[in-house]
Amino acid sequence: MVPRLNVLAGVQNVGCNHCSLHTSSVNVCVMGSCSKSQGRLVLVGEAPGQAESETGLPFQGRSGREVLHPALEELGLAETAYITNVCKCRPPKNRKPTRNEMSMCSSLYLGPELSTIKPKVVVAMGRVALECFCPDGTTLHRGVPAPFGNAKFGSFWFLHTWHPAYCLPGRGGMMARKEFFKHLGAAKELL
Repeated sequence: MVPRLNVLAGVQNVGCNHCSLHTSSVNVCVMGSCSKSQGRLVLVGEAPGQAESETGLPFQGRSGREVLHPALEELGLAETAYITNVCKCRPPKNRKPTRNEMSMCSSLYLGPELSTIKPKVVVAMGRVALECFCPDGTTLHRGVPAPFGNAKFGSFWFLHTWHPAYCLPGRGGMMARKEFFKHLGAAKELL
C-alpha cells in the first residue's frame, strides 16, 4: 500500500466540536488523503472506523487494506486517487452517521475538499456516501457514471459503488468485489 499524505490540512479543524462525533474519536476531523497530488478522482466513504480514528488517515482498516488499496494499485490509481469520507469523526460503535451529522460535516469539510480539488470524477462508496450526494433518493444505477452538479459540491462525473467493507468475505464477497473493481475501472475511463 502506498503511504498517503494529507493534502488539505488547511481545511482540517482538529478542534471541531460542531457535532457530538468528536467525543468518540481519537483523531478529530480525519481528512482525505492522496500520496502525490490532489487527484482528479475522489473516492468518498462513510466515516472513519477505529483504525482511521487512531491513524488520522482514511481507509486504514481491513476494508482499505484488503479491498480498496489493492484495487487502486491494480488500476494504477493508488498515488493519485484522493480518498475521504462524508463524516470526519468516528461514530460511536461504528454506527451509521445521522443525517444531521452528514449534513454538518459535508458542509464544513467535504464541500471545501471538493471545491479545492475540483475533481473530474467522484465515486460514492456505500449507501451513506450516496445519500450525502443524493439525499432526495435519486435513483442512480450502481457503477453507471452520470453528470452531477450542485452548489455545495460542484460539478463532476458521479458514480456509486459498494463500500469496500461490503466486498469482504462473509458480506457481499467476491461478487461485490468484482463489481467494485469494475466500477473503479469505469471511473478511471472517465479520467
